Amino acid sequence: MKKSWLITSALGGMIFAGGVALAAPQGKAMRADANADGNVTKAELTASLEKRFAELDKNGDGKVTQEERDAARQARFDKRFAEMDKDGNGQISKAEMQAAHEARKERRGDHHGMGGPGPKPHWGGGMHGGRVAMMDANKDGVLTKAEFMAKPLEMFERADANKDGTVTQAERQAVRDAMKKRMQEGTKTPSN
Repeated sequence: MKKSWLITSALGGMIFAGGVALAAPQGKAMRADANADGNVTKAELTASLEKRFAELDKNGDGKVTQEERDAARQARFDKRFAEMDKDGNGQISKAEMQAAHEARKERRGDHHGMGGPGPKPHWGGGMHGGRVAMMDANKDGVLTKAEFMAKPLEMFERADANKDGTVTQAERQAVRDAMKKRMQEGTKTPSN
């Protein structure tokens, strides 16, 4: 059961790597939905992944190194800090922190704490170490474009239930429902 939950959590956290989340809630998920029709085609996903890889591969050598990941992480940090530091004084006050927290909750549609009981999947677009390790097929610490694209495309194939080359809203919902069920089953404790 634990292995199943870990796989499901990893799936949820990485569908789809590089911020192209397919199973994520509607607002953030559809970065790959180029024509905004609510569905994601394999071509849209591929184009989105290629764009994200190019953004990460700063020197254009066809691989994303630890240094490039660190630079991307620092750039995200700097951007978030600047967004929170409304008065631009280089410090974040308690009021600015609270405003950023409230804005984040509003963007997520989370008006009641974390949106309900149970663990919450991370749908973010970062290149976190765990996801990098999962995508790094040869474990050399460097992500090639092929490695970067392999898992998301594999997940796409799994989510595309009718194999028509498009993941619909209904197929995304089915993935979310299955993941939610597995996560809930993973958090249940045996009753006495």
